[in-house]
Amino acid sequence: LQQSRLQQSRLQHSQSSASGKPRWPGRLGTAIFLSMFVSTTVLADPRYDYLLHCAGCHLENGAGAPPEVPDMRADMARFLESEAGRAYFVRVPGSAQVPIDDQALAELLNWMVPAFRPDLTGFQPFDAQTIAPLRRKPLKDPLRFRKLLLNDQPLRPDADL
Repeated sequence: LQQSRLQQSRLQHSQSSASGKPRWPGRLGTAIFLSMFVSTTVLADPRYDYLLHCAGCHLENGAGAPPEVPDMRADMARFLESEAGRAYFVRVPGSAQVPIDDQALAELLNWMVPAFRPDLTGFQPFDAQTIAPLRRKPLKDPLRFRKLLLNDQPLRPDADL
């Protein structure tokens, strides 16, 4: 009985193939195309990049878990006022080593400012050309760099810390 079911299944498959009409590729092709479109749209969203790469430690709202994981909202305005502070956002290991390109990182950082500090005005957006050289030099000691920034110590954006 099992042998005859197998033969029937093969016969049905060969008949549908013999007609020249594929049974599933049209639906499968449509599904693949739509999934590629949807995933590309979602992956291009800086909020998605934040949730995927940053929110695990900094939480969805940027609050973090101070003192180990800084609250990104707390000192954002102060850091954005100086070149060294802006470099900090790019050079911290989480940003410098995130597996997205420079343009996507710029968009992520530019999304964070109004998302976490909508009160800030006059923000100078990040761009891929400025980010590229900075993220190639991740901070070795981001806590020390941050402490120096908070103590108003003069720092070069590319300081070897």
